[in-house]
Amino acid sequence: PADMRLARALIISLLWPGPLSAAEQLLWAPDGEYPGYPPSEQHLDPWHVTVNAGAMHDSNLFRLPAGDTTVGRHATTVYNYGLGGDADLHVGRQDVLFNARADEYRFRRFDFLNYLGYNAGLDWKWKLGQLWDGDLAYGHRRFLTSFATLHQPLKDLIDEDHARAGASQALPYDLRLTGAVEGYRYQHSAPQRQVLDYRALSGIVWLQYVSPEANAVGLKAESTQFRFPNKAVVQSRLFDNRYRVDQLSGTFDWQPGGASRLQGRVGYSRLRNHEISQRDF
Repeated sequence: PADMRLARALIISLLWPGPLSAAEQLLWAPDGEYPGYPPSEQHLDPWHVTVNAGAMHDSNLFRLPAGDTTVGRHATTVYNYGLGGDADLHVGRQDVLFNARADEYRFRRFDFLNYLGYNAGLDWKWKLGQLWDGDLAYGHRRFLTSFATLHQPLKDLIDEDHARAGASQALPYDLRLTGAVEGYRYQHSAPQRQVLDYRALSGIVWLQYVSPEANAVGLKAESTQFRFPNKAVVQSRLFDNRYRVDQLSGTFDWQPGGASRLQGRVGYSRLRNHEISQRDF
């Protein structure tokens, strides 16, 4: 009968791995997801906003030795609440990543430590033609110095700036050449710690062989100059703590399969101080 032939045809079409199954299309649910499957990329929201609140009790906030009574009781509760957001925008072949966050911290005792911490960053991952790609990024954040470093009831806020510009070019014979410039700036709010303020500027050149399986070996050269705008006083003398670090390394990046990935480098690093040669290594 015609009905039986139609039923057999439908069963065969479902079981046979032929053109019908290859051309199968999923109809997504209105909310952008279908149970058991990942969300469709066309429905992913590039913007995300988060709100948080929390509390933490610390029995030894300043990390002082047992029995130290310099500031009386060391225990306190810290409350925080914050708002943040990030975005991943695609414009043609260009990706623009943005993030920003602000958190208010309140100390139940030691309220002189109350502060607003924040960070924000913008990263443009660019592509030009088939041979060039790179990134251009800038970020800033403000945070409280860890008391594991201070060991005293001192409010020291650090402002950190980071900027980077890099470019890579695909070369013949599966070679890839990368060059980048990176800069950092750290500033302390506490006057007695401003001697630690510094600026760092790095230059990087990296030549790699990248196999068709995306495994890579390379040679990387990097030089970083550290400068301290506020000179240190040592035995009644002003010293310039400026120093330079040079590195030459062999690198590897191996993906044996699945989710496994191994990365590493072996090389030589040399530090040279501007004035105090005893610190060289």
